[in-house]
Amino acid sequence: MPDIREVLVEIAARLGGAPDRAAELIRERAEASDRLHKALGALEEFEAKVAGEVAAARDQDGRPLYPNEAARKAEVLRRLAADRDYQALEAEADAARARLHGLDAEIERASLRHRSDYAVVRLAAALLGAGKADIAEAVLGAYHRAGADTDGSANANGTGADGTNARSATSQDQAPQGQVFFQGQGHTQAQGQGQAQPQTQGQGGQGHAQPRGQDNGLEASVFTVLEARPGSSPGTVRAWCEGADGRKVAVYGKNGAGEALAGAVGRRVEVRFRRGDKGLIAVEARPVA
Repeated sequence: MPDIREVLVEIAARLGGAPDRAAELIRERAEASDRLHKALGALEEFEAKVAGEVAAARDQDGRPLYPNEAARKAEVLRRLAADRDYQALEAEADAARARLHGLDAEIERASLRHRSDYAVVRLAAALLGAGKADIAEAVLGAYHRAGADTDGSANANGTGADGTNARSATSQDQAPQGQVFFQGQGHTQAQGQGQAQPQTQGQGGQGHAQPRGQDNGLEASVFTVLEARPGSSPGTVRAWCEGADGRKVAVYGKNGAGEALAGAVGRRVEVRFRRGDKGLIAVEARPVA
């Protein structure tokens, strides 16, 4: 195993490269987030276009070809499932989402590595200052072996001993994702993104929520917020949510409801809402323990 000097030099290289590594990871995550938002927006436009075509379809007598909501939903889903362009957009969104997961995991790994490097250097310095070089050597040896046994001793660029970047999967229940706390380097936060899934929009196309009750025409349901971003209207938050039945739907909110949705990525919220043309309009939202 390397001696004290070699281990300390290795750790110093990582500590020195941490700011640049943090900046690189944050930039890569922002690019992946932009790609996902673009893909989700394209999917939403595609779904709205197909839903409009289905709603406008008429038979030879001029009557609606799909006269009820169930028929329209089924036809929209059929068309989306058969459309190669739509499937390509879904694949693009899935790839961008997977990339975000990998970057979130790597950001967390780099942050934890930085903290542990900082702590072990301080401990080694204290032991050496107290004349306990043998203990310092044992501590540094154990620290070096732990890194080599798990994922390789990371260098200043955050790559493993085999030269590859860590891309392990990250849990969906971390919220918000993408937080970096490099000691002495500040705090950068980025939210995780949701996965695009077929949804029915347009006339009667918002049947994804499972109502838990009604109040003055409002419905209530519990959703898991997968991702949140600014909506097209000023002050509006668009949250991509998953209902208890696994179906996904866009939920729009302003003011307190919008703030609650934006702050609940990866968590569950109870939403009181009404149905709109492009999704659910949140009147109230609050976290669920």
